Amino acid sequence: MNEQERTRWVELAQQDPTAVSTRFVLDLNWLDAARYVFDRNFAEAIQIPDAVETNLEFIIKANRQQEDALHREFVRRFHNYVASAKTMVDNTRAVRVRWETPEFRQLCDERIEDARSRPVVRFLQEMRNAMHHSRLPQIHRVTTFQPVPRGPNTVMPRLRLMVSTSALGAMHDWSRLARAYIEETADSDNVDMTVVVKGYQSVADALHDWFIAEIKKARKDLLDDFDARRSELRRLSAL
Repeated sequence: MNEQERTRWVELAQQDPTAVSTRFVLDLNWLDAARYVFDRNFAEAIQIPDAVETNLEFIIKANRQQEDALHREFVRRFHNYVASAKTMVDNTRAVRVRWETPEFRQLCDERIEDARSRPVVRFLQEMRNAMHHSRLPQIHRVTTFQPVPRGPNTVMPRLRLMVSTSALGAMHDWSRLARAYIEETADSDNVDMTVVVKGYQSVADALHDWFIAEIKKARKDLLDDFDARRSELRRLSAL
């Protein structure tokens, strides 16, 4: 490395931490971390009902202590899920405000409005508010038996963790859209919380994937600058 190259290396090294493009990439990295937390909480939230559904011993044998512990653990995981959903929404909004272009703003407004119009999204958002400011949901298990293709007289148990519509009514003054979701999805006056989580996750996944792809397109100039600076730093470091 000659003197000119050394001077350039020092200049790049000093500029890198505070460069605009570095801040943009770091914001994307932090948003990716928020997505990881959200996705892990989703996996944990649906793990309990999915696992218990295959545990015939738990379904057959009544164990109040075990059942109470399971309900508490599901509520904990559900609470973590809705909290991390709020974190991801707020982090995404912050990234958008800092880096959006006018064209991207219009596209994003349309996408967000579409997501907000989904009944499951409104329901989970209001459920989060109710859990944080009113009370935790009263979870109970509902076991039903459904026919399977193996034969006309063959049934399999299906266990679901649910909240009654009356308990939901006591928790919160639901909006029209959230009430519509409760009424449409209620089964024997119960709402399946696993269905809620999976429905919200599907909408959130699609919106987040779109957001990341489009913000990278909108700010390709920053990504190109970041890549060019880091490539030059690596080249000079190797001399």
